Order: sequence, then C-alpha cells, then structure tokens
Amino acid sequence: MAAPLTATGSSRFAALLCAALWLLTPLAAHAEEAPSVAKTQPAAVAVTTQAISELIEPPTYRAPAQAVALRRANLTAQVAGAVAQTLVEVGDAVKQGQPLAQLDDWEIQLQARQAEAAVAVLRAQLQLADQQLARAKQLKAKGQASAELLDQRVSERRVTAARIDEGLAALRSARERLRKMTLRAPFDGVITARMAQAGAWAAPGEPQFELVDPTALELTAELESGRLALLRSGRALRFESGGQTYAVTLRAVTPLQDAATRAQSVRLRFDGAAPVAGASGVLTWEADAPHLPARLLTRRDGTLGVFLQSGEQARFHALPQAEEGRMARIPDALLNEHVIIRGREALHDGAAITLSNDS
Repeated sequence: MAAPLTATGSSRFAALLCAALWLLTPLAAHAEEAPSVAKTQPAAVAVTTQAISELIEPPTYRAPAQAVALRRANLTAQVAGAVAQTLVEVGDAVKQGQPLAQLDDWEIQLQARQAEAAVAVLRAQLQLADQQLARAKQLKAKGQASAELLDQRVSERRVTAARIDEGLAALRSARERLRKMTLRAPFDGVITARMAQAGAWAAPGEPQFELVDPTALELTAELESGRLALLRSGRALRFESGGQTYAVTLRAVTPLQDAATRAQSVRLRFDGAAPVAGASGVLTWEADAPHLPARLLTRRDGTLGVFLQSGEQARFHALPQAEEGRMARIPDALLNEHVIIRGREALHDGAAITLSNDS
C-alpha cells in the first residue's frame, strides 16, 4: 500500500510536473510550425525553355482557286448564210484577223457588183449633166436659152448626184455584208471548240467557234471575310496545280459578297509562268505576323496563353485571340522572351521554376 502524500511531497510533485510541461512546449510548437514552413516554400518545378524567336513559324492558309482566261469568246456569224468551208480546227493557234470560216457569199457578191455597175452608170450621167448645165449657162448668158432651161439642167444635175450617193450607200452595204460572210479571229488565241460545219446553216448569234487567249490568264478564288483580311496582309502567294507552283499577286477584290456563302471573289495576276486556262488547284499564302505552334499553348482559367520565363518564376501571358489547335499570333514585344516548353503542365502564374538540363 502506497504511502499517502505529504504536503512537502505534494509540492515537490507539482514542481516536477511544471518542469516537464515547460520542456515539452517547444517540441509541440515546432511540430505545429513544420507543415506551415513546407506550405510557404514549395519545391521549384523543373522546366526547359527556348527563345520565341527560334520557334515562330508563318502559318499557311489555303483556298480553292482556278486559272481563268481574261479573253475568251464564242464567235458567232453576224449574218445568216450557209457555211461554205471551215479553215481552222480545234487546237489551232490563230492571229487577229485570220479567217476561220467562209459563208456562201455568191448572192452578196452579185449584189455588190450590181451596185458597182449602177454607180458607174450614174457617174457617167452626172458627167453628162455637168456638161449640159455648163452649156445651158453659156446659152443663157447669150440670151439663147430661157431661165426655165437652166433651172431644169441644175435640177437634173442634183438628182443624178443624189442617186449616186444612194448607189454608193448600197455598194457600201453590200461590201459590208460581204465582209461579214468571212468569220475572223478578233484576237490572237487558240481554237478550243469548233461548232461550224461545212454545208450547215449559220444563223446570227449562234456560236461557231470558241477562242481563248492562253497568254492572258488570272487566278480567281472565293474567300470569306476573315480569310480575305489574312490574304490582304499575307505574303508568298502561290497557286499549286498539277504538281507545279506559280507565283501570284493580288490584283483586285470584287465589291460583291455572295448572300449564301458570305464570300467575295478575288483576282490575282500570275508573276511569270502560268498554267493552262481552266486549271484548278489551291491558292496558298503565309501570314505576315509571327506565330507560335499550337502545341505550345496552355489553357489557364479558360484562357489560352503561354508560360514565359521571368527569372526564377513562370509568368502566364494570355493570348485572347488564340484558338485551340491553331497557331497563335505572338506580339512583337514577346519575340525576345523565352517560352517554357516542358514542365508547363504543372505551372501556375508566379510558380517557382528551375531550368532543367534535359533536352
């Protein structure tokens, strides 16, 4: 059985207990502070970086396009007639003014010859009228002819001159019709279709030949407004068709938008070599502004951007215009910055970083 505590023993026990508690207090405080220190000093994230100037690329844009002939004509007969003969075939190169087909013109030639003969007769009559008028004037001056005779000779001369004018007009009309009986090339080019057939009837307005100038070509494409703005500021414009590449330059944008597609037509000149008319392909061009590959973009708080190295910290730079999966335009002010390539997945704005030697 334990002996009861005395007053002296009780005081001594209390003193020992106080001393023990005093010694344990710092240990407990230290145990509570340790997690707090770990929270305020997180480990730095190992990252790799690279200069933005070494990563920028010009994005390439594409749009369907077609080479079209600036001079392309369906040639028709201006007068009706039977086709006497065709003088060219499909694929033939022709010069301006070269005959392509001849219509049967014997009737028009007859009319022209009749008009020529009529004018010759009238000119002989005019010569006689001039002689008679001169004789009448002489007789009138001698008092041997009346005024009525002189007036008659003047009238006869005027009527004959008027009939000559009428005959000349008929002759010009016949010759013009005769000229139109020959179908000629209006410009240098290549025959791409022949509808005219010997013996067939050619009516005015009916196509007889198709003529294309292969040296006068342009490129046409349809672009919606967003792509149109990129094309206006783009560079290195090219047309790719049939395994060949042709340099082009923007010439004009038509001021008319398609109601259904919201697209506008653009016209581009070929700089040097050109494809054949009608060739289809792709118009390509590069943006003039620096862009970063889409793989370097990171989303934070719903916004796409890039993590940049700022000393020993990561700084998130938002790119509000960036789109998922597409190259992002980089402001010129960032070209001298270093972007974080690896390790950015675990970063937040202001996170501590350390450069890694891993490639």
